[in-house]
Amino acid sequence: MCGIAGRLGSTVGTSPDDAILSKMCSVMTHRGPDDEGHYVREGIAMGMRRLSIIDLATGQQPIGNEDGSVQVVCNGEIYNYIEIRKDLVALGHDFKTTSDTEVIVHAYEQWGDSAVERFRGMFAIALWDSRSRNLILWRDRLGKKPLYYWTDGNRFVFGSELKVVLQDPTVPREMDYTALSDFLTLQYVPGPRSIFKGIYKLPPAHLLKVRFDERRLRVSEPRRYWSPKPVHRYSPSNGTGQSSEPPIGRVDDLWESFKEAVRIRLRSDVPLGTFLSGGLDSTAIVAATKEVTDTPPQTFSVGFDDKIHNELPDADIVSKYFGTKHHVLTVQYKAAEVLPKIIWHCDEPFADSSAVPTWYVSKMAASQVKVALSGDGGDELFAGYYKYNEYLKLMRYMDPVGKMVPDGLAHAMGSSMMVKSSGRFANLVRKGGTFFELMSKSEAARFSYYLSAFPELSKSKLLSPDINAEIDRDTGRLSELNYPFDGDRINDMLYLDLTGYLPDDLLVKADRMSMAHSLEVRSPFLDQELVSQVMQMPGSWKMQGSNGKLLLKQMLAGKVPDHVLSKPKKGFAVPLTDWLRGGLRPLLEDSLSSLSRRGLMNKRVLDQLTLEFFADKRDHKARMWQLLSLELWLQTYVDPETPAEISLSID
Repeated sequence: MCGIAGRLGSTVGTSPDDAILSKMCSVMTHRGPDDEGHYVREGIAMGMRRLSIIDLATGQQPIGNEDGSVQVVCNGEIYNYIEIRKDLVALGHDFKTTSDTEVIVHAYEQWGDSAVERFRGMFAIALWDSRSRNLILWRDRLGKKPLYYWTDGNRFVFGSELKVVLQDPTVPREMDYTALSDFLTLQYVPGPRSIFKGIYKLPPAHLLKVRFDERRLRVSEPRRYWSPKPVHRYSPSNGTGQSSEPPIGRVDDLWESFKEAVRIRLRSDVPLGTFLSGGLDSTAIVAATKEVTDTPPQTFSVGFDDKIHNELPDADIVSKYFGTKHHVLTVQYKAAEVLPKIIWHCDEPFADSSAVPTWYVSKMAASQVKVALSGDGGDELFAGYYKYNEYLKLMRYMDPVGKMVPDGLAHAMGSSMMVKSSGRFANLVRKGGTFFELMSKSEAARFSYYLSAFPELSKSKLLSPDINAEIDRDTGRLSELNYPFDGDRINDMLYLDLTGYLPDDLLVKADRMSMAHSLEVRSPFLDQELVSQVMQMPGSWKMQGSNGKLLLKQMLAGKVPDHVLSKPKKGFAVPLTDWLRGGLRPLLEDSLSSLSRRGLMNKRVLDQLTLEFFADKRDHKARMWQLLSLELWLQTYVDPETPAEISLSID
């Protein structure tokens, strides 16, 4: 696990020590506290910070081939590096280390750009081929590891974090108001945009090539090399004859695939453990770990004083059932202390409040191990969220109405109802306005937006006229959601979450909060072979009515404590309302006051939201948390002259 950085262009590498590269590496020391390495030649500078996990003695980066013509820096792990290495040795390649990163070098020599299709792991890779003068960037299939880049046609800058790219003084820091608009809707900034104009995220499962030829840069369009989209579609109406339950053999095969995903993620030369909440996903990982290794795993659970959000008793039952070496920490939330640090580590406006408990569990695990397995992806793969059933219920009303009401009329009705949402029946009118607003969108956009914090019409009221004028609604996230729903709505929803909500929210949270404490987190549910296998199965096997994760529960029947299969989903929630009306109230009020002076928001609308929340007239907790996070981000990354050079202790 590492952080990577680099610059390409005619003015790069003109001195033996590239000071800008050093700054880029320094600002992400938390991602790799064990080592730093540079490769600087005329036109190219690449660097890395290393968190040593595999081949502690000789796995330093950058790593090159025999003659040094190919150089690689990698953030992440190639889990199947042992198998790939055997194939390459048989083909005549010589290795000087036992690291997974050196496999990338020789795989590229053997198979070129398509080498990435053989990698089973989480990674953001930069490879420089001095013979062809090509820089190649690869990002893993589900987006577990981040990769930002910027170019003006003369220079190309990349890094594992946005703050890394910002260390180059030539990179502008102009806010992208279309990205801000998307943040207000989704609570995160969706890729490929970033919050700053011209700085992009390489999408998951994409590669990007930059050719530096005759002192000029030729930057290709990112190219997709893999997709979780099902090749074969299933539904009761498409004539496939699929039953509502999978055959026993398919379930057994799934369990074997899951165990294999866990097994290869246990490869490590340093201590390793597993997050354990007591829920279905983390329990599945502990169960599989117990089967594929003779040593009981170390497990880590964090509990909180708030009994509603405390899952320690459930985790204790699972730990005793499997005989794990269990570590428990009960903490008091100190959101006012950790929130500024979380904002700094997230780089962009980010309002997923579960980042707070993730911060704490990562900090606790990092005190004992350097690697932890996590259940990320289980809900998106096996339909574990309540929202899936809620959306299907909504569609049962919207489908027949949509056949009678044209999109244009639906949009006009929604706008009219939102404008008139006042008085005694204001809440009902607002819900009606939202209903018709959603009905006018494509179904992909409809699903992504129906639980939004600020629907389009509410958001337009909140933002000032000047900012509204800057938003390009033709290129925002809403306009890009053209994925067709084609019969299996459950799988369609899972696909949209696997390619949107997961990489842009959940995996951002997991990566930034774990890396803040120099902890590597591995996600067996996001193994590409497992994802492909599950996404080929019909949605009816995964969810029926409000009962989700049916397939996963069948897979685990008899392998985990019975109560784990029947307990309701809790999630990593926090008592937001209590915080915001209690200990965080002074910080929130100061932040809202500051935000109203910036000219971004309509002060009247902002004041109304604030008054309604503190008077307990409407539950605006998600919006308040979002606005608080935005203002703290502005103070951190926009107000200072050198925003990304802020140094924060994680103690």
